[in-house]
Amino acid sequence: MSKVQSVQWQGPVPPPQALEAFGNIDPSFPERMMRMAEQAAEHQRAMEADAMEQQKEELKGARESKQRGQWFAAGLALFFGLVGGFVCYLGHPTAGATIITGTVVSLAAVYLIGKRADH
Repeated sequence: MSKVQSVQWQGPVPPPQALEAFGNIDPSFPERMMRMAEQAAEHQRAMEADAMEQQKEELKGARESKQRGQWFAAGLALFFGLVGGFVCYLGHPTAGATIITGTVVSLAAVYLIGKRADH
């Protein structure tokens, strides 16, 4: 008659009975296993912290880029609004209105396309 026994555990540290059995083989095994588990946990925490920091930086960059684009669009709208107004003042209201309308429509289209791409 023979007996087969299998023991398994989840996680980095075995149950106390297994640690004791490993200690019977070599007294330094339990301490080394605990140290290895602690180092693995520390490494995992460091990796997660790095990933979170990287994600935070990416979000910050995206937010700054979007804000820069909004300021640029506002500047273009103001510039072409002034140009269109000046053209109207010079006696060409159709051309001035076309410049102003074209700028507003173009910026609105870019804004709406960007909104759709975000979702």
